[in-house]
Amino acid sequence: MGDFSGALAALAGLDVAGVSVSYAAGDVPSEVGAARLPALLVLPAERGGTAVFGRRGDGFSMVSLGETGAVYTVEVLHLLLACPVGRGMGWATALPLLAGLVDAYFTALRSDVRLGGALRYPPRVEVQLGVFEHGAGRYYGAAFRHGWVLGVGSG
Repeated sequence: MGDFSGALAALAGLDVAGVSVSYAAGDVPSEVGAARLPALLVLPAERGGTAVFGRRGDGFSMVSLGETGAVYTVEVLHLLLACPVGRGMGWATALPLLAGLVDAYFTALRSDVRLGGALRYPPRVEVQLGVFEHGAGRYYGAAFRHGWVLGVGSG
């Protein structure tokens, strides 16, 4: 398995306390039912041409870091859907839930910061809290935008 494939699999396999299910890139369902929440989804950094973080990412880009060999960077979105919007839930209820899940997320990531050795360096991770659409649903959640550096031909 190549470094990128391995990193995606390791990201989907993070054991985040409080998360009911984590979907790998090839297994993301079109709908996530309330019984499956909170859920984590591995997605492209740009969804449907829309920049989740208000800017377009670099996607894949080649960089050279001297003696480290040929490497490339890639951005991936790990989307946490915590609870559905509505049903009497507002930010006053959702924010404490999200705070605990974000803390648990980084605790889990710290336990395998280089995702099974697939990443050349620890990831750069940006977090954005908000209301996210997936399928027909709207959810309070958190988007974790990972910036990875991977080695060329090292997988």
